[in-house]
This record gives sequence, C-alpha cells and structure tokens, in this order.
Amino acid sequence: MKAKATYLTFLLLAIVLVAGCVGQQANAEADEGRVVFAMKDHAEDLQSVTSIEVTVDQIMVHSESKGWITVSTEDRTYDLLQLRAQESTALLADVELEEGTYTQLRLDISKVVVTDSEGKTEAKLPSSELKIVGNLVVEENSTSTATFDFIADESLYITGNDKYILAPVVQLETRQDAEVEVKSSNTVEITGGTVTTDVKVGMDVNGNVGIGISIPADTEIDIGVDGIISIGANEEPELIEEEPSAPTAPMNVTVEMSSNGFSPSPTTIKIGGTITFKNMDVILDHWPASAMHPTHTVYPGSGIDKCGSDEQPTIFDACRGISPGNEWSFTFNSVGEWNYHDHLSTSLFGKIIVVE
Repeated sequence: MKAKATYLTFLLLAIVLVAGCVGQQANAEADEGRVVFAMKDHAEDLQSVTSIEVTVDQIMVHSESKGWITVSTEDRTYDLLQLRAQESTALLADVELEEGTYTQLRLDISKVVVTDSEGKTEAKLPSSELKIVGNLVVEENSTSTATFDFIADESLYITGNDKYILAPVVQLETRQDAEVEVKSSNTVEITGGTVTTDVKVGMDVNGNVGIGISIPADTEIDIGVDGIISIGANEEPELIEEEPSAPTAPMNVTVEMSSNGFSPSPTTIKIGGTITFKNMDVILDHWPASAMHPTHTVYPGSGIDKCGSDEQPTIFDACRGISPGNEWSFTFNSVGEWNYHDHLSTSLFGKIIVVE
C-alpha cells in the first residue's frame, strides 16, 4: 500500500507539472501577433535598365528590451522592375512575433544584379545592411505589416566606367490591425489598419541610412580597385572643402550630441587633439563610435569587439550609451577624415577631420 501511495503521489505531481507547462506555453503563444513583411517598387522609367534583382537573405527587428531578433534567414530574390510593372507587392516573410513595439527594422541584402542592353552586371552596395528606424506595433491576435517600397530610379547610379551602384532609397510603411491576403503567386494585398510609420529614407556612399540621406543625382561617383565607393568632382560642397591648415586647427573641441545629431560636424582638430562628446538630451542616451555600424572598424585599430578589453582606451568607441548631461572624450592620433555615428540611433552620424 505504501508503495502504491507513493506511485500515485508522483503521478499526480507529474500531471500538475505537465499541465503547468502546457498552460505557460498557451499563454506565451497567446501573447504573439502576426507580422507580414513585404516589398514593392515605385519608380519612374529607367530606360535601358530592364531588371534589378535584389536578394534579401535576412530580416531582423529590434526592441529596446530584447535587442535584435531574427525574423527570417531565407534567401529570396525579387525583381524590383517586375514588381513595378505588375503593380504587385512581394511577400518577404509571414511570421508570429511577441507583442510589443519594435523600433528598428533591418533587411540584409546579399546581392544586386542589374540587367541592361549590355547584359547582366552585379551592382555594388555601400552597405549590405538596410537598417531603418520606425515603429512596428505587434498586438496579440492581430496582424501587423511592414512594407519596404523601393524607389529604384532614386537608388541606382552608374559610375564613370559603367559600373552600377545601388544605394537604396526606400519608403517604409508599417501598419497595425491590417487585413492581409496572401496570394498563390507569393504576393500580398494589404488593406485597412492604422499606419504607424510612413517614412522615406536613403543611403549614402558610406552606408549611413536615414531621413534626408542619399547620394545626390548629379554626383560623380566611382568604385576603386579596393572596392570602396568614392565621390568625384561633383560632390557636395561640404565634402570637398579643403582641410584647414594646421595652425588654425584646435587641439580641443566639444561636440554636442542630441536627437538632432552631432554639432558641430564636420569637426576639424589637430593630430593629438581631443574631442569631448557631451550629451545634451534630456532623455536619450547616445553612443558615439567610429563608422561603420555595427562593427565600428573604420578608425584605425577600432572595433566594437575590443570594448571591455585592455585596448578599449585606444579605440574610437564610447562602448556604452552616454547618459544625458554626461560626456566622453577621445584623443585622435591618426590623420584623416573619420566618419562616425550613434550606435543607439544609427541615423545620426558625423565626421572628424584630423590634420597635421
């Protein structure tokens, strides 16, 4: 009898544990909402260009509490001009995400192939990461959408030696409580709901993405033997401004950081000079660091992987968010023009010019 009672006790405990796990799983699933990611193209006629095939190999979203979350790693190739001609919207991913607000969306583009009268040519991207700041609100038992509307005629450039560069210009629209019909042709029709984000962003030659950023249409650009995109004679005036002579360059400068960006920028200092980055915001933290995001490796010897190591004092990287009212300083010992950005708000960026 004692053995039988013990067996029944263990059996009851097992049933309770299983029931608890099932209940927890049901609650976790109940806290998720459907999210549909889509792509289309809205462009003018590109004359001799008949196809722009874009391969997307990863989709990610970012939340303040969980960081970056991978949505899809499936390689998919889309012809932007075909989408435009058919007036269709292609399905990128149809997933379930935990409810909440996601503040950044990211497409990783691994390849772009352009077809013109001469045949197929692989285009160069300033950066394979298209990272856009915008709110994606996911609610339980509801459908949200994120549509990346590429504007091909504002994105495609041809160099002096007939090579193509694709610096994406995209209109991002997100909706909550939308109606979505997925069709057999792997296209979607999105209607209704509430628009939560409707923003147009572009990419510059350094891979920076944000509102008001792009490569001007009349800019002469080229791709060097090292694969780096450079701006030629028709660049914007601030980019071709001659460096000040060494006697006029200061040794110490304070750069103010806020939600509006870095000021002053560009900033010129003498080699061995120190720049103090001061956070003037009331709420937001800012994290100044060398380009490019997220590796921070453009300034010599820098890299986000060195944060927390013995090399941290030598890298152009705050390695943390600087809270409102506080500051961080760095001494520049390498001559050159050094682009940098805010690791926490990647649409904010600036330039440091270090002279002899």
